[in-house]
This record gives sequence, C-alpha cells and structure tokens, in this order.
Amino acid sequence: MKKMLIRTLASALLLTALTSCRAQEQHDYFADAMEKDPELELPTSEVMEVDPEDLPQFEINDALSNYEEELTFDIPAKGDHAAGELVVKYKIYDFAYEDRNVAIVSVENHSTQALTVSIEGVCENTLESKTKSIIRSFEGFAAGWQNYFIFDPNTEFDEFSYDIDFEYYDGETYGQTYQNLTFDLRIGPSTDVVGPSAVVIGSGIDVDAFWFYDYIGESGAGFAYGYVLFDENDEVLRCLTERREWQVAHVLNPARPDEWDRSHFMDYIGTDRETTWDEIENGNGYNTPASQTNYQPGEGFEVVNGIVAFNAMYPEIPQSVLDKINAGLH
Repeated sequence: MKKMLIRTLASALLLTALTSCRAQEQHDYFADAMEKDPELELPTSEVMEVDPEDLPQFEINDALSNYEEELTFDIPAKGDHAAGELVVKYKIYDFAYEDRNVAIVSVENHSTQALTVSIEGVCENTLESKTKSIIRSFEGFAAGWQNYFIFDPNTEFDEFSYDIDFEYYDGETYGQTYQNLTFDLRIGPSTDVVGPSAVVIGSGIDVDAFWFYDYIGESGAGFAYGYVLFDENDEVLRCLTERREWQVAHVLNPARPDEWDRSHFMDYIGTDRETTWDEIENGNGYNTPASQTNYQPGEGFEVVNGIVAFNAMYPEIPQSVLDKINAGLH
C-alpha cells in the first residue's frame, strides 16, 4: 500500500512538472491580439456582487492570548442555518499573591445558530492527586459571539481538562446587543467618615475596575457576571466567578441617534493608602482614568487588564431587584 502511494505521488509530481513545462510554452492570445490591434475591446465577465451584510459576521473581541490549547467542534447545519464551528481555548493562570490557580475558557460561536453551552471543567493537582470538577453553562449563547467561562477551585492545580456540550437554542439572545466591551482602571479620592458627619477627602486613592460597553438593544436588560483582573505579568490579582445577580444595561439614547449611549459597570478593588489624592496630576475627580494621570499603583493595585465572563443575560429585571437598585441597596 505504501509503495502504491509513493508511485501515485511520484506520478502526480511528474504530471505537475510536465504541466508546468507546457505552461511556459503557451501563448497569451489576448496579448497577441492587443499587440496587433491596441483598440481591441477584450471580452469581460460579469462579477457577482455580494452584500457584506449577507456574509456571516463574527464579533470576536478576545482580550486574552497565548492559550495552552485550542480545539474546534463542528456545529451541524439545522434548518436555514448552515454548519458552523465552536472554537474553544483555555489557559491556566497563576495568582500573584496566593497559592492558587484559575482556568479561563474562551468559547467562540462561529455559526449563525444560537446555542446553550455547558462545560464541565476538571482542575487537577497532579502532585497531591486531587481533582475538582466545576460545571459552567450559558443559555442563549448568541450566534457570532464570544464569552469566557471561569473555573476557580480555590486551590492550586496544574492540569485542566473539560467536556463541552451544546444544543440548539431557539429563544431570544442578548449577547449581540453588548458591543465594544472595554476595560479601564479608574481612580478617585478616598473618603473617610469621621464622627457623625465630618468627611475627610484625600486620605488615599480608591481604585476601581470599569467595563464600558455599547448597548444596542431596544429595551433595558440585565445580566449576571464574573470577572478576572490581571497585572502586568499576566498573573491574577482578583477573580470572582459570581458578581451581583443583576446589572442594568441602558438603552441607546434616542435624542442622540448618531452616538452610542455608553454604559458601564464597575467593581471596587480597594484603597491605596500609600498615595494621597493631592499627589495625583490630572486628576479631575472620581472615576479618573489612571492611565491619564501620574498614578503609580501600590502592591495589589497594579491592574493592567480585566475580562468579564457573562453568566446569564435577561430581557427584563424583576421589579423587586429594580426597587433595590433604585434604593441603592444592590
């Protein structure tokens, strides 16, 4: 069988060589005709124009890189939906100040079909022969969308494996309505309450993680999420798999149809007591971008990147939760 394969390959190479030799001897008849009659109009072929909006659009905004493994899973065709692919990547990260690891899995839905995705991740400490299994899922994973899944066993591990399962989802999806998600580190003057009413400003710097996004849905929506913050060494400073049950997405302002109504959510990281607000240049109040100032973060505050993992998205928020949000209790 191997000899036959070799002969076939050799024959193919010989045929290619002969074809190449013959191709050099062929005449360009159109060039000859143009040389004889420069005003000759050559035949043209019709080119089919394709509307870019008819092509699959995948808005993949992965903020991570250098994954340890990338696998592709086929998504079979269904009804009017063509076949596609699910691209899955993962990486194990070290914590900067703790003996602990976390695995982050990125999933990209390269298809026009919405899905429900479930991943069972296994974190293994091979030295101590300990494993922990964690299940993460997302219902209504939008077509052409990317999202993270965080696997944090709260301990050290050096091996990660997973089983992924998905099924078709026929309901409404909302991932596509959150666009241009960006991370920013923001600072502001810390305030200390002294006594019943006295407030001292300038005793430190409050550091906050902000995520900005453009929400293009037709009505307000809510989501649950987790996040991971990284330092300049790509080590984890903070990891939360569940942060708040609900958040509010603001609808595009109809009074400004040519602009996105920029929404955001944030989380308080901590207060840097080694720096005072009086030392900050270009600080213009709360939520000042740290990158636009001379601020040098202290230990534990040197955040350079942050990713958010959406756990769920909803079209409406229960009134009980809205009441808490309006009252400043959530």
